[in-house]
Amino acid sequence: MSTLNIRWKNQDAPQFKLNADNLHEIHPQLQAVHAPFLVAGTTSRKHLTLKENTAIKIISDGKHLVFQADADVEFNGQTALDFGSSFDPGKDYYIYLCDNGDGTSELVTSLNATYPASYTADSSRKIGGFHTLCANVGTISGHALSGYLAGDILPASIWCLNHRPVSAPEGMVYHAGIDRWVDIYLASINAGELASRNGAAHVTGDTATKFHWYKFSQWLGRIGKRMLNQHEFVAASLGSNQGTNITGSANPTNTGGYVDTAGRRMISSIGCESCCGVLWQWGEGDGGGQSADAWLDAFDVNDSGVGGQHRLSPNRPLFGANWTHAAICGPRASNWANGPLTLYATNGVRGRAEPKNRES
Repeated sequence: MSTLNIRWKNQDAPQFKLNADNLHEIHPQLQAVHAPFLVAGTTSRKHLTLKENTAIKIISDGKHLVFQADADVEFNGQTALDFGSSFDPGKDYYIYLCDNGDGTSELVTSLNATYPASYTADSSRKIGGFHTLCANVGTISGHALSGYLAGDILPASIWCLNHRPVSAPEGMVYHAGIDRWVDIYLASINAGELASRNGAAHVTGDTATKFHWYKFSQWLGRIGKRMLNQHEFVAASLGSNQGTNITGSANPTNTGGYVDTAGRRMISSIGCESCCGVLWQWGEGDGGGQSADAWLDAFDVNDSGVGGQHRLSPNRPLFGANWTHAAICGPRASNWANGPLTLYATNGVRGRAEPKNRES
């Protein structure tokens, strides 16, 4: 017996005929010529553009409604806010296509991750989002973000239904050269999981929840992320300060937009914060020394629910250098002298994720 119901055919009752209403029902959820179909606007750092020939379906009150942009639609993300009139710095915003109930639609920007004000989950569809810059960049010669101000949309953070990471997209930017999404901020904890958030307490080997390489790897894996390898770290951190550490040469404890000892913002070309001269960041790879030629526990008292032993385990890399390292700091800074169970206050992590299978 068939479990699928016929939606149209060219004879018999009107509800089965090939008419406009029935065509809407068989239309795909998304049909887009461009990937991504949502990009930064060209006239303002607060604008976005929905690309031409993008058709998006909303199933509202049981009706299948397909809205299409026949030409590029550039819109002001701030004007489209459901609350307020300006973007807050260092926040994740979501973009919704909303059914007005009269055959028209509205693009709405919101901090709400479920649906925007004045609409419901039924009358709206989340189609993308972005992250706003947490602090002014200032003037940096040759830097892609030179002149950007707090609250501006980070172009590389814009995601949409056919351009997003396999993990949650919040607090991430995309690097086209390595085809990876990278955390903007050093890892912190939110709701019991690692997260990339502005103004949050970053985690290290000496925080309340202590992390070594193994534990970072385990926790990142729970949210669809991994550590960066050296190639990825160099690519993602280019544009950051080099040969300098954070002003004050002390652990800032929280994530955010900092400046180095020369007064320069510590931000990469794609918008990653604090890559060099704040915390060493554990990475993927192995090299340098190794553990003893004996079976030793591959866990410590800070772990739970895991077991196993390792033998001749190679050291794991650290990238970027910490708040005291001055001339050592930079995209190519690396330290291969630490085993995977090392617990230091200077060692944190930054996650990355692969792109989700693209839909069209």
